[in-house]
Amino acid sequence: MPGLFVRRLVAPLLPLMLLAGCTQAADPTPPPPAPTPTPTATGSVVLDRPSPEEIVDDPASVLREVQVAPGDPDTRVALWSTCFADGCGPRRLAIAVTADGFRTRTLADATWHHAFVRLSAGGEVVVLDYQRGLSLDVVRADGSVLPVDMVKDVAPVARGEVVAGMVFRPARNRFWATDPATATAHLVPVPDGTHQLIQTDTGQLRAITSDSSYAWSDDGGATWNRHFDALDPHLLPGFVTSTDDRHVVVGGGDGATLFPFSQLRRLEDDGDWSVVEPVDDPMAYLGPTAVLPDGRFVASVQSWSDNGLAGEQPRGTPPGIYVSEGDDWSTYERIESGAPFRTAAPFEPMVTDIDVTADAALITAIGPDQTTAWTSDDLGATWREMRAR
Repeated sequence: MPGLFVRRLVAPLLPLMLLAGCTQAADPTPPPPAPTPTPTATGSVVLDRPSPEEIVDDPASVLREVQVAPGDPDTRVALWSTCFADGCGPRRLAIAVTADGFRTRTLADATWHHAFVRLSAGGEVVVLDYQRGLSLDVVRADGSVLPVDMVKDVAPVARGEVVAGMVFRPARNRFWATDPATATAHLVPVPDGTHQLIQTDTGQLRAITSDSSYAWSDDGGATWNRHFDALDPHLLPGFVTSTDDRHVVVGGGDGATLFPFSQLRRLEDDGDWSVVEPVDDPMAYLGPTAVLPDGRFVASVQSWSDNGLAGEQPRGTPPGIYVSEGDDWSTYERIESGAPFRTAAPFEPMVTDIDVTADAALITAIGPDQTTAWTSDDLGATWREMRAR
């Protein structure tokens, strides 16, 4: 089977989707005042914890995550952090939410430690935190944070509910669906042995199980289409973004914090799974991946096994966005990215999401400075900055 062939490609400059508010530079914000020391009863001094405004507006803060609502790029959520050093207080994360491209915004924070955000199609925000097991919160439009009541009832996922969060159990993992309107969550019915579950933008559920089977549900988990022995049991599987009629899984070895690109499996029209195995010298390490509307495969390559620095310059195969030359996914071309990702460097661009519809794809990424967010609708050839605070 053909190996992975790589050559550089300068993609045509296709017109970008004009995102309201995305071309506006963020208003300059003066640095927030230093925290005020507060005496304690014993006479020692502690620092007041920063407000969400101080976290989000601090020029030194880092953009940890950004998500855009499907089909509505003006609705988005950004997770900011302002403290990495030892000794920082528990409040070091804050969330900024907007429905109008950050012409206006809502800020929220809580004592989150290892938080992730999920944005529903309607713009509702669910926050996951794994500091002490799984906890879930809902961020309201006024910035208030409501703890989610996690009940153990099992029920199909209803329209508007957000599937996010897993609790490991030796016999059966638990997956949760949250109703943002009521701040309640219930368990999702999943196939036996499920250890990965995602919800697509349209609400389809996809599951990968411990016995190497793949399944999907179009009715919230009430019924499942399951393919047994569909995956390679020797590889770690990962989902690939696609429309609901295409099912693809990427396989990789144990790459620790990186995910090696070892295999692609695609469900064909005849019910069989085709397999593509790229060469592994050099090995590509993947971020988000997707199947484009025209059948091509696109991958954000975070790094290659031959990367490193030669003096002050990066060496080896350049990371970036790679696209298959056809729908057989055996050979790939690298998109020559425009600013701010024009200079190849390991681990850039930091693609956070590839949103695919029936006729388009929108890539979202965090900039090299880790304080800006960018979108591209021509596979990374050109980028448009969008406000994230």
